[in-house]
Amino acid sequence: MPPVATPPSDCNCSEVQAELETKLKDMEERLANETKLRAAELKAMEERTEAALEAIRQFILMTPPSTPPPLPSPPPPQRPVECGRPGVCSETPGLRDPNELHEVRACTQPNPSHACAVLSMRVLTARPYPFGQVRCCSNVKLSPAWGSLQPGCSVWGASYAGWPCTRDQTFAQAEAICQAAGARLCTAAELVAGCTAGTGCGFDLDLVWGI
Repeated sequence: MPPVATPPSDCNCSEVQAELETKLKDMEERLANETKLRAAELKAMEERTEAALEAIRQFILMTPPSTPPPLPSPPPPQRPVECGRPGVCSETPGLRDPNELHEVRACTQPNPSHACAVLSMRVLTARPYPFGQVRCCSNVKLSPAWGSLQPGCSVWGASYAGWPCTRDQTFAQAEAICQAAGARLCTAAELVAGCTAGTGCGFDLDLVWGI
């Protein structure tokens, strides 16, 4: 049997192969370039992120720690009040806020560190007077203005012995008024005993500060 003849091919295989290799190389180069570009973008993003984190860390280091709010100050101790003339006041004796504004009665003794002025308990808003009226007690008669001892008392009491009738004072103000006169605030026992009763300024019906 005679051999079968192979038809001639029109394809130039070497040229096709070269063209495919060129395209493949071009694709590889583009892929490599794109990979490099993505890597550069990723690196830039990482650098920006690290810079932002560092800025946050520096801000935290520079920010002082928050401190808790201060505790409220305790209220001042209350002070006793007694009637200017025992048994005739409409108000009830007892303990009061020392910052209230009232009339004053005070006592004096040789030791000026024992202040004992006493104030009535009518507040400033209830009175038209701008000042508080003062009564002071003394273990010694400081001047003729101090009058006479009350029956059963060993201290002198006065309402205007060297100072004018004064209304609506706090405990501290009343204490200062009596100390300035060489006197002291009266004790509650002295007030209950009536040692400042009838000393003027119309405070017999008022509650007065004591110690």
